[in-house]
Amino acid sequence: MVENCAIYCLSFQNEERKQAMIQRFQQLGLEDHVTFYEGVNHEDERLLNAGAAKRIWSYTYGHLDMIRMFYEETDKEYGIFCEDDILIRKDFLTYLPQLVQDTREMKLDILLMGYLTNQIIQAFPGFEEKIDNHVKDFPFKYHNYPEHIWGAQMYMIPRYHAKYLLEKYAPPYAEESLTNTTLRCFNSDNCITKEGHRSILYPMIAVEDGKTDYVDEGQQYFHKGCFAMNYVEGLFL
Repeated sequence: MVENCAIYCLSFQNEERKQAMIQRFQQLGLEDHVTFYEGVNHEDERLLNAGAAKRIWSYTYGHLDMIRMFYEETDKEYGIFCEDDILIRKDFLTYLPQLVQDTREMKLDILLMGYLTNQIIQAFPGFEEKIDNHVKDFPFKYHNYPEHIWGAQMYMIPRYHAKYLLEKYAPPYAEESLTNTTLRCFNSDNCITKEGHRSILYPMIAVEDGKTDYVDEGQQYFHKGCFAMNYVEGLFL
């Protein structure tokens, strides 16, 4: 089933993280299926009007550039996109065929497989279960998710949705979003993970590694809490 997917990893000017991800993909046997993208330099002309949002725009265009690579340079049915600060489940390849099959059957525009939460996901209001595929020993559930779920650590989208995202969020969308309050804020948590028919996977395939330090104490506490809640020793690479 991996032959039906193209995998991309966004790694912006951090060789240590990139090498760690290369090693993880090698351990999974995926080194020949992953394309690393160095991201969008802050001198890129698309960022000229970003102002204080330059870092966020760079990050978001990095995701969109990977989506464009998937759509324009491959004929794969699904694209899987991730960031370079994640740990990946060792059994990712074991369950990938079922994940693709379920995503296709549910007609999902996006399956969010890595994100930020410091709480256990259950079938609470807003997190209702989408389907039960009745597959024996399948360790995941598919849930709806509300707007307050953040993060684009790993996600999967089909070709048709890639086309939609590329057309909708092409320049000058970012510039227009600065003054038009009816538009989604131009960042990956809004423009990619919140678009279309969506579902989160729980437990996650990819967990943020918890190593990044944040100036804001609240952010630091939240990210560390997300790692502590979702990391299972021995399950992730």
